[in-house]
Amino acid sequence: MIEGSTYSRVELSILIFFVLMIAISSRLDDFATSRVIDWLYFWGKNYFRFNGDCHDIHFKYSNGKLSARSIYCARDIDISEITSFWYRKCGINLALPPATAHADLPHDKCEAYKIDHYKEFLKTEFLVYRAFIFEQIQKQASFKLCEYEKRELNKLSVLVIARNIGLKTPATYIINKKSELKDLIKQKGDMIVKPMYEGVYDVQKSSAYISYTSLVTEEDLSSIPDTFPHALFQEKIEKRFELRVIYIAGRCYAVALFTQELEGATIDGRRCQPKDLRIVPYRLPDSIAQKLSHLMRLLDLQFGAIDLVVDSNGAYVFLEVNPVGQFTAYGTACNYYLEKELASLL
Repeated sequence: MIEGSTYSRVELSILIFFVLMIAISSRLDDFATSRVIDWLYFWGKNYFRFNGDCHDIHFKYSNGKLSARSIYCARDIDISEITSFWYRKCGINLALPPATAHADLPHDKCEAYKIDHYKEFLKTEFLVYRAFIFEQIQKQASFKLCEYEKRELNKLSVLVIARNIGLKTPATYIINKKSELKDLIKQKGDMIVKPMYEGVYDVQKSSAYISYTSLVTEEDLSSIPDTFPHALFQEKIEKRFELRVIYIAGRCYAVALFTQELEGATIDGRRCQPKDLRIVPYRLPDSIAQKLSHLMRLLDLQFGAIDLVVDSNGAYVFLEVNPVGQFTAYGTACNYYLEKELASLL
């Protein structure tokens, strides 16, 4: 027995173990989350997962206290017991009321722009509440693998930071006039264009619409209007191969992707069939690994999927970091057991 306690050391250890709780924000269709949870289950760790694509949790804020009810597990969640948090995907999504909710409004109030304004108002209200929920969860957690507000990085800002700490980055331009783009191509050669934020990714049962990094040549100029929304252009790098580096709490797990061997995937490796892509483990030079670790510390990230390319001269060129990037396929191909590493941190 422990002095002043009614529990033995073993009983107290068991009690503490089951009180400690891991919270995971994700989606049901994210296989990587399930693989990490397999390890948590194997080790007997206490966790709960909430998913944004099925609305399986209900949060309630009342008089200074946030509580939650897991619909899937049919149990109440004590937010104060959360000790670790992993933001993998957004586990809380908006469900707007159906259009029939406006049927009883007078006809002159049902104009399309007013309905859109109403929906935008509801969305804004929801986003404020969602940010508050994640803020409260993260305040309770002593360890955070990724956080809600760090799920999205400004690519331009990250490129500046990377360049300032000595990483080589592509020459980057923000342009909205064809005349400027024409001059740039004349000076630098073919360019690539990519989103400044997230690309379009809309997958339905029978179709998919996905935006890819694309090549822009002089021949393409005739189909481009004189002015267009500001877009991110970068120099086209002649690459030997691509690198995906999974950063986990100070360690870099690198894999080489030989997209140059596949027709159609030389500009954007996502255009190839996964079964055709050759993936091998890769050892980064210590100097590059140290700079990447330095970058992640500056960004205050414990996890991230980092993209680089090795150019025709053997130089390492940093492209971007995704705090919620994919990692399972790369870890499996190279026997890195990344899911086990992530689970051990939670």
